[in-house]
Amino acid sequence: MSLYADYQPDGRASEARLGAECVRVARTEDVDAITRISAERDGHHPDEIRHRIAGEIGGMQAGGSWCVFVAEIDGAVVGYGRIRDLTHAEGGLPTTLPEGWYLTGVVVAPAFRRRGLGAALTEARIDLSLIHISEPTRPPL
Repeated sequence: MSLYADYQPDGRASEARLGAECVRVARTEDVDAITRISAERDGHHPDEIRHRIAGEIGGMQAGGSWCVFVAEIDGAVVGYGRIRDLTHAEGGLPTTLPEGWYLTGVVVAPAFRRRGLGAALTEARIDLSLIHISEPTRPPL
């Protein structure tokens, strides 16, 4: 699987554009689909990443620091995106960056690219991350 959609500066989507109606928060039953899409894109064996993905979704459901969204068409998960609440204490965030919610990636299966799903996943992730920003740290509009 290609890491990115083909560059088409003047191209149009091959099919109708899709949007927010296809995006929802991931559930435990989405782990296998997300694992498949991720493994195909990154070249990993599914067994190497299934546990991490299950942990992200499980942690989210327990109020943890991850939130995973999926894009779904006709009952099938065809893409996903994540946000994560990063802190300096956990060591995953350089001290030069502010703590808070970060977009951590979006992947859409090749057959469904260039249809607006990446944009819809990004909008959902941004909307949720802004909800979690406390008023004193909210960026100025």
